[in-house]
Amino acid sequence: MGQFQWLDGWPVQYTNWAKGYPIGSNDVLNDCVIMTHEGWRNVNCYSNAHPTVCKITTAPQPPPPDPPSGDCRKGWVAVDDRCFFFDTQNTEVSYLEALIMCQQRGANVFPASSLSSEVNTFLQSNARAVLDVNSIWLGLSYQDGEFQWNDGSLYSYTNWASEHPTLPIESNACVQLSTEGSGQWRNIDCFIKAGYVCVAPYDNPPSTMEAPKTTSSKKPTTSSKPIPPEPYTLSMEAIIGISVGCGAVLLIILMSACCYFREKSHMKQKMYAKERQNQYKQEI
Repeated sequence: MGQFQWLDGWPVQYTNWAKGYPIGSNDVLNDCVIMTHEGWRNVNCYSNAHPTVCKITTAPQPPPPDPPSGDCRKGWVAVDDRCFFFDTQNTEVSYLEALIMCQQRGANVFPASSLSSEVNTFLQSNARAVLDVNSIWLGLSYQDGEFQWNDGSLYSYTNWASEHPTLPIESNACVQLSTEGSGQWRNIDCFIKAGYVCVAPYDNPPSTMEAPKTTSSKKPTTSSKPIPPEPYTLSMEAIIGISVGCGAVLLIILMSACCYFREKSHMKQKMYAKERQNQYKQEI
């Protein structure tokens, strides 16, 4: 099963799959979608009969996204608009360990936003050749009663193996891509060891800044005479400020002097009174 597409070529911007769907099958005819009260289901295109609703729109299709700019980091492989990293040091880890290791590299365990049949084949062949493992983790796990991609991507492409996903689905179910055959998917316990591949967008190239261009029409002066500096003048506000400041300093000085002389006169009076008291005692 490849990628689900609308017949008119409109991009898949919304999905509403029923619980457990889309299902994988070796039957390539199981690639049509019906809508039920539980959500969408993929069924055999020829052995099912259902009512049909027709719709036409005059709105133009949205333009394709701009091609990415930049390049991949050293040691990463560029495919389409993404960069892939095959970890040859930690070849088999759990799903959680794979998530952490990719996040440490500023990337993610392979999510659906990069997935297509061509990329699925690329992963299958290269993971087996480079990592020498039987399976690798996809960024797909069972959450809230359905399989969800870790980057929030829509569920538009699947490659489930026969009888997968297996039912009942346990809460700790994650998805592995087999490196054998056609790279089919199987749901399995998240703590089982497997290889992993990190994916990240292109790194943006370093920005360059041009020197500013001079647009002035004035011609440079050629005179050899020195230009005298302009005379420095104080504004009225500055003059008033200086005057107020000087006045405040003088007032402080005068008040300090008055306090000093007043205290000195008071001390003299006390000393004179004490001397008079001693003389009076001696006369008695």
